[in-house]
Amino acid sequence: MSLKLDKNLAPIGDILQSKILKEIPLEVFGIQESTLIDIVANAPAKVNAFISTIIEIAQHYSFSKENFYLASVRSFQQANNNYFDELEQSVLSFAKAYQIDLSQNLPSSELEEILIEEYGYTINNKDLEKHKELDTLRSIFIPKTKTLLLANHIDDAQRSFIYAKEIAYNYLKYEARLYTFSWIKFENFDQVLNNFYASYFAGALLLPRTILSKKLKKLFKKKTFDKETFVSIAESFNASPNPFTNG
Repeated sequence: MSLKLDKNLAPIGDILQSKILKEIPLEVFGIQESTLIDIVANAPAKVNAFISTIIEIAQHYSFSKENFYLASVRSFQQANNNYFDELEQSVLSFAKAYQIDLSQNLPSSELEEILIEEYGYTINNKDLEKHKELDTLRSIFIPKTKTLLLANHIDDAQRSFIYAKEIAYNYLKYEARLYTFSWIKFENFDQVLNNFYASYFAGALLLPRTILSKKLKKLFKKKTFDKETFVSIAESFNASPNPFTNG
């Protein structure tokens, strides 16, 4: 007897022994790890052929682990029509707890105050500008000192979104997170998924569903698309184009 799989089943063994099943929270996609292993056990040859094909395609197109994580999150969004009621309810609970009026535009100063007073943040608007190689970044969070470095060229809407994301990480108690915006690198799937959740929370906070829905319903009742009205709706919120167009 040998504990080693033959060459035909080696890819399956490699996957089962690797960390990939641990790194990807299969429950997010409604899959139990035991179920996946059962599938492999019941049809090993077919599963091996499938896995080998995916690996070959990935290698041919230089499809990295990072690409796989991002593609998984996009698929997760599409499967849920990019709507997550639990996060929407979390935003309402947060607004109620901190007496935030969602019918009014939320200024960055109000969010900054929550970060400082509730979560012990230090906001630094100067040091990031000293490093020209970091010009593409809007923010960096330093967890050891809870310092948030911000680029001084960002506008109030961009600043509000960054603050809202930081609040989301804390309010939703996400430990696995990214520390730069835009992100430079990530180490595991949880960081990518939580980054999406935090961004969704931020967008829902700055673009309240009830108000946005009313305005969009009026827009789409028109027989032809009114570009000026659409732009006016977008500009009526203290939000940058990204959360508005991706919402």
